[in-house]
Order: sequence, then C-alpha cells, then structure tokens
Amino acid sequence: MADSGKYTSRELWHLLPCVVLFSGRGLGAVVSFFRFSHSPRFWVPPEVAHGLVIFGLKHGLFPEVRGQMPECLSIQVCHLRFRTPIGLAAGFDKNAEVIKPLIGMGFGFVEAGTVTKKPQAGNKKPRIFRIVNQKAVVNRLGFNNKGVQRFVKKIDSKELNNLVFGANLGINKTCTDPPAEYAEMVRSVYGLSSYITINVSSPNTAGLRDLQNRGPLGEILASVRDARRSVDQAESVPIFLKIAPDISDELKHDIAEEVVKNKISGLIVSNTTTDLSLLGEGRDMSITQGGLSGRPLFDLSTTVLSEMYSLLRDKAVLIGCGGVSNGAQALRKIKAGASLVQLYTAIVYEGFGVVKKINTELAELLTQEGFSKVEQAVGVDVQTAAEYFSCISVLASRKSANLLAGVRGAAISSVAPVVNKHIEELFECFFNISPVFITSSHAGLFGLRICLAQPTIGADRVADLVAAKTLWPTSDLLVIDMGTATVFNLLDRNGSLYGQVVAPGMSCLVHSMRECTALLPQTPVRESEKIVCDSTAASLETGLYWGYRAMVEGMTRQIMRESVQTLHVVATGGGVSLFRNCDYINHIDELLTIKGIVQIYEKTQG
Repeated sequence: MADSGKYTSRELWHLLPCVVLFSGRGLGAVVSFFRFSHSPRFWVPPEVAHGLVIFGLKHGLFPEVRGQMPECLSIQVCHLRFRTPIGLAAGFDKNAEVIKPLIGMGFGFVEAGTVTKKPQAGNKKPRIFRIVNQKAVVNRLGFNNKGVQRFVKKIDSKELNNLVFGANLGINKTCTDPPAEYAEMVRSVYGLSSYITINVSSPNTAGLRDLQNRGPLGEILASVRDARRSVDQAESVPIFLKIAPDISDELKHDIAEEVVKNKISGLIVSNTTTDLSLLGEGRDMSITQGGLSGRPLFDLSTTVLSEMYSLLRDKAVLIGCGGVSNGAQALRKIKAGASLVQLYTAIVYEGFGVVKKINTELAELLTQEGFSKVEQAVGVDVQTAAEYFSCISVLASRKSANLLAGVRGAAISSVAPVVNKHIEELFECFFNISPVFITSSHAGLFGLRICLAQPTIGADRVADLVAAKTLWPTSDLLVIDMGTATVFNLLDRNGSLYGQVVAPGMSCLVHSMRECTALLPQTPVRESEKIVCDSTAASLETGLYWGYRAMVEGMTRQIMRESVQTLHVVATGGGVSLFRNCDYINHIDELLTIKGIVQIYEKTQG
C-alpha cells in the first residue's frame, strides 16, 4: 500500500531485517523479500511492506514476465493498443516511480497516482487495515503523495514513450475551487500520459464524493474539457472519470448524462466502498471508516458497472475495477461492460504472480466460450430493449409463430432498476403497452401486511406471498423461494409477513465453487441418491446437491422449532423440483411466482 515517505520508529524496526535481505541481488534476495512483504502472516506493517515493494521494483528485484501475451487479449480502446486488458489501479504507484517495472509484471497498463497539486501527507496513521480472512483492505490514506511537479518529472521520460499508463488526478484537502484545480492539474500532465483520470470518488478526502453530484460534477467536467481544448484542439488524450459504487440510481443517470454532455471518454467503475458491512459478521468493529477494497467489493462494483454500461453503451468506455483476483472475475467484469479491468488488492495477498495467472485464465476462458478477441465479450451480459425483444421473439417462436401477436398487457417482477428501464422501453416500443412493475405496495391489494423492520421486499417475494396466500388462505405458511438467494418467508393466516431468513442460493454456491477454485471442473447440479463418490466431478455434484438440501432442511427444521404455529411449508424457484424429496416441505410449486404475478396484474386491471 502507499506510503507517505516517513516511517515511525516502530516501522523502521520492522524494516531493518528486511533491508538486510537486499545485500544480494540474486534469486535468494528476491524470494526472501517476497516472503517478508507478502507472507500471509504479514510480518511488516502495510505501508512498510509497500515501501519495500517499490524499492524492489526500482532495483530489479522482481523478475519480469517473459513470453508473448495471448493474441486474444489484445484490445484497442480510445485509439490506444493494450496488449492485455488487465491493468493496475491507481493507488499503488502514487508518485509514478515504477511504471516501467510494473508493466514488466504482466500488466497491459498502469494508472499512476492519485496525485494532487501540492504534496500532502495524507491522514493520520494507522490508516491501512488488512482483513486477511476476506482478502480485503480498508484504507483511509487521504491522497498522500509528493505533488504534481515531482509526478510530472517522473512521467516526462523517454523510457515511458511506448508504454500505456494513466495519470489519476485528485485535489488537495485544502482546495477551495475544485473545477479550477482539476483543470490546472490536467494542463500539468496533458500529453505526458496515455490517458487522464479525474478522481472524485475517494472516501478519504472530506467532501470529495459530493463532487459526484450533478451540479458540481458538471462544473468540473466542463472545466476539465476546456483545459484539454486549451492545449489540444483535437482532444486526443482520453479522459476518464472514476466513480464510487455507493451511488443512487438517480445519480447514475446524472453521471451518465454529464459524461456524454462533456465528451468524457469513459468511466472507471469503481473506487472503494464505504459499506463496511460487506465484511460480514465478526468484522473488527474498531474499523469504522475508510474505503473497502478486495473480494467483498466485487459484486457491488460489478453490479454498478453493468448498470452504467446499460446507460452508456457505445457513448463511453468503461474500465471495471474492484475485487478481481482471477480470470473468471475479470471475464465477468468484461461481460458486464468493461473494455479494460483494473486490480490492486489481489497483489497484496497473492503478489505479482496473480497478474500472469489472470491473463492466462482469461485467455483460456475466452477461447472456451468461443471469443476470438476480448472485445467480443464486452457487455454480452447486459441487454437493451431491442435485445430483450429478440430473446422474447425467439422463445415465443418455439411455441407459436403468432404468440406475441396476442400480447395485451405485461406485469414485471424485477429488482434491477436499470433493467426495468429497458424492459419498459421494450413493451412501449414493440407492443405499445405500459407494463405493471410489481412493488411491495401491491401486497396490500390482497390484504397482506409486511411487518418487518424494513417494510419493503423484492417483487418476486410479493408475487410468491400473494399466490401462496390465495392457494392456502387458512394456513400459517413458510414460503421458501430458491432463487439467487434462498429466502424463507413466514406468513401467518391473517396475512402478516412477520419473519424471514435469507441464505445463499444454489446458483451462489455453484458460482462460489467455480470462482474460488482453480482446478475443480464445472459441474451441473443433479439430484442424487447417495453422497459418497469416487470421482471429483461426481463428488462435486453430490456435494452441491446434498449440501444445499441439508441447508434447506436444517433451516426449515429450526424455523419450525422456533415457530408457535404449525407451518405449511411451500417451496418454489428455479430447480425446486430437484428437492421434491426434502424433509418438511409439504408442497412444491415451480410456477408459484408466475401465479402471483398473474394475480397482481389482474387485480391492477380491475
């Protein structure tokens, strides 16, 4: 992690035995250095370890990655050619000291910074916290760096001429005129780096994230664009905006519009999150503030990435950042809309070898999935209204050539606001219909009451409960929805939803096995009579099936023990038929959600 350049006496004591290791320049020194700076036990403080890595890179103690990069990884973005889409995020090389050796570690590009106009020490130590069991880091560094003048001297070098690297720009904490300061910074580095990033999303500078709001953001981007045009009428150097993952749907739309309006080349999605609850139960409660990076950030940042891609499409380039540590995760970012992918925290836990691993895995996955070039995979998981219509048309044609001709209405159960926008466009453009979007308020139409701490639930749960209450009106119900998450809903005979349990879904378990293991084969989930097997593939199948089944049965048994009512247990969801023999489940209905959607639609139509 980044270092202010000054060590405490305690840190120097930790540093002393490590410095001794550098008396030689052979392999032994490199290995010993790596062991000290990247051991799972982390023998030295974070900023000391980072200082050692920078020292090692400067003095050639890390061997460069040799060999040709797979051709399928090469991609052109904003007129720049990247040998691989995998790059290093800002924060590692704050002062642009080791760009060339970092490229030698296998990165396609490096983003140096964040740098500010004047040098600043950053926030008070301790300010970096390793969460080893989560492979995460919480930092509250505060843009510690040596200032833009020194930064410019470092990047104004002939040895960097053929390398792709970015300059990440921030503002000093004493700044009183952000638009002017960002513009001045752009003029200072313009033409020296391959691209420029405007950072308005670090959580560790007071008030900085407020600059993402439409008014101040528009002023900053307009000022930045004017600065670029003042030195380059062709506006040839790409400018990116780095955003936080903790933003509202309204702000996502505002950011997208300001990016297009001010001809910003693209977005980096995302910076760290301030939602430390992502670390889960048992986290160190003494860590109350800072930016969380690493594995817990992956899902949140990828969701925001896909939403921004859905809003921008070909109007801006996206760089995905947050929680990437293997090729499968890099590909998920790409499929969610990223043309390029950045990482950082993975290096803290796995060292520079993780870069080669990700490149290799990504190339293999692209080939396995039939992509000859990485750009072919960009955004394939994000669909537009026209693409949704195409999918519906294909599915409908398999049943009847005239099936879509009879569509007179639509009801949608969805918890993805950006997707909702495209679905609404689909029905308005292709069917001239305004669809009904199911919300928690529809529960009241059927006499249901949501008696939870938060009186809003997902649309699919509303539909499940409506259908279940209609089918079993005099029963106290436990409705189990086996979706992405497995949700246990307690609905009494009077229509009150008074309790819930949320557990991992089968798809989450399968995905976790695939993401977190390098050598295990992909396997389907099938019902099986026995557990013990003699092959890896078969044992994976039985482990997933019986593990999930045991979880459902165990949860249900415990809920029934705690309940004062006799519960009628109903299960629904994709693949629920696999669990028809589960103990305690009285009824399985694969179409329960659909039945609820139909009932809600009919009720709203009078």
